[in-house]
Amino acid sequence: MGELVLRPYDMKRDLEGMYDLAEAAYVEDYGRIGVPVKAGMAQERRVVAVISFVSRFLPALRDISPGYVWVDNGKLVSFVHFARRGFAGERWSIETVMTHPDYQRRGLARKLVEAATQAIRARGGRVCVLKVRADNAPAYALYRNLGFAQCDTTVHMRAQSAAPASPVRPPSSTALRRVLHKEWHRTWRARFDLAQRETPNGVRELLPISEHEYRRPWFVRLLGPGLARLSGQHIERWHVEDGKGLIATLSIAGDAGGKGTHDIQIHIDPAHEASLAPLVVERSLASLAALPPCPVLCETRASNEALLAALRGREFSEMAVWHTLALRLDAT
Repeated sequence: MGELVLRPYDMKRDLEGMYDLAEAAYVEDYGRIGVPVKAGMAQERRVVAVISFVSRFLPALRDISPGYVWVDNGKLVSFVHFARRGFAGERWSIETVMTHPDYQRRGLARKLVEAATQAIRARGGRVCVLKVRADNAPAYALYRNLGFAQCDTTVHMRAQSAAPASPVRPPSSTALRRVLHKEWHRTWRARFDLAQRETPNGVRELLPISEHEYRRPWFVRLLGPGLARLSGQHIERWHVEDGKGLIATLSIAGDAGGKGTHDIQIHIDPAHEASLAPLVVERSLASLAALPPCPVLCETRASNEALLAALRGREFSEMAVWHTLALRLDAT
């Protein structure tokens, strides 16, 4: 081992090295998912090239993928990546922290997270969140020692593939309909209100819902469909509505190439969870049936018992439990 160097992450220069590091650091995680680490590298390389080009004309994109790396003789050995949640700049998330097994227990991850939180604070960030697997005791202890407080718990569910869907009729006076890209963004306020109802009070006290996570700037709305195609994603979005408004949403990001995973996101008003969970799960399976078979992933709050039951009833099993931790940067 040579002298370690800490420097900013360069998404074009470091992309392949980051994937090499992930192959060594995330053996267990990707084993649970059941796909190779580098399954999406070619698509991400295309997306990075486009973002790098467009950022010449849109300064807001130049800071879209900040991070830091530890490098040993040109080899990435530890990495942290963080991102804005919405474009207001007040709320950020640490998306990835990983260290090569040969370099663990040397304090590299701590220094990376400290560098990330300092950089977020310098960018005007007021709160930083991250997620840690519940069975990763050393990482959980590190983040708590750095001042992060647990505020939520989610369950990551996985199905080997999309099982054939069974018809489920919507409850009376309820409509399930697909919405296109423009309408999805135009109705951000309704999704923001749904998030307020869906999120427990205890979570919102520590981590208030921000409308900037739902209201996207014009260039994101413009670039989104093209970047999704470049990354090989099939995107579908659905609304469930009753006479009073939006009561559930479904977002599907399917891998059209069949090499990675299909991901679904489901949000349901707690007052309607028991009646709508089977409907929305079956709708997602029906949409994915037209795509190549891949593992199907869905993450939801641990308290969403009806939705978890509906997923288990359609051959989903628990892959991991995650804790969400938050650090208030304006209070330290």
